[in-house]
Amino acid sequence: MLEVGTGFNNEMTGRENIYMNGAILGMTRAEVDSKIDQIIEFSECGDFIDTPVKRYSSGMFVKLAFAVAAHLDSEIMVMDEVLAVGDMKFQQKCLGKMSDVAGQEGRTVLYVSHNMSTIRQLCTRCVVLDQGRVIFDGDVEQAIAVYMETTDVNVVHYDLMDVSRMNASAGKRMRLETLDFVGKESSVFADTEKIRVRITWRVSEPFTGVHLKLNLHFRDSTPVGITHPVNLGAAVPGKLYTTEFEFDPSLLGEGQYFFYVDVFDGVLTQAVCLDKPVTEFAFEVTSGDLTMPEWAPGWGRIHFPPVKVLENGYDG
Repeated sequence: MLEVGTGFNNEMTGRENIYMNGAILGMTRAEVDSKIDQIIEFSECGDFIDTPVKRYSSGMFVKLAFAVAAHLDSEIMVMDEVLAVGDMKFQQKCLGKMSDVAGQEGRTVLYVSHNMSTIRQLCTRCVVLDQGRVIFDGDVEQAIAVYMETTDVNVVHYDLMDVSRMNASAGKRMRLETLDFVGKESSVFADTEKIRVRITWRVSEPFTGVHLKLNLHFRDSTPVGITHPVNLGAAVPGKLYTTEFEFDPSLLGEGQYFFYVDVFDGVLTQAVCLDKPVTEFAFEVTSGDLTMPEWAPGWGRIHFPPVKVLENGYDG
């Protein structure tokens, strides 16, 4: 499963695509017949299963496609970041299915990912690759430690034109072209220093407002939070736009982090993704506050402001 939904026909219904995609993946019609109820239930698309998939949302499309692939009776299942799509609840459901496939059904699952939290949930053994070379093979936690040591905080310029996107529609109507950490030779920041970022972007149709937020993670892929959405303003085709913005890392504990850039149209509750490059923009936060104790990972990722004493005294 290198890309879920490969081979889906937009003019066909969800049910018809189940049979066609099942055939592409090597299932006979009888096998699909025996599993179709399970596939539909797993996909959560039962109310729309006889509707052409061109009317599905991107989330519904992914759910149906993964449901078909997840019920394929293969001895070895290879997945390349397919769990990076869909809502959080469905991702957990997929992880549960993959665990069942590996544990209860005794099949081999080969999972390729940069998401350390899902690797912890799913895997019992890890292989770490660097430029095509195996640099570690063994325990999951040791593999994660080896992988995180390779995080490159010396990259300050990213060319985003040809990198992959989170979904098929991202980058079509609006596309990020470059991202730079401004005025830096490495993306290492003191917690008293603002992180300043410059992006360039274009649109292929007019927009009254383009909004941006950052999805922030610790280096092991643990979510830390999101920034408040900002409006980059109106945009028209034919122009290269340059936007600079900054955010404050002062509340972050020492360590290495990364963020994804998420650009969307409309209010956040009804957002339509315009662009989301599959690129981890890595940076490191260091502390110059000698009054703080040495930061322990078990404390979490947030530095709270000092406690303010409102009253202090004794009775007597």
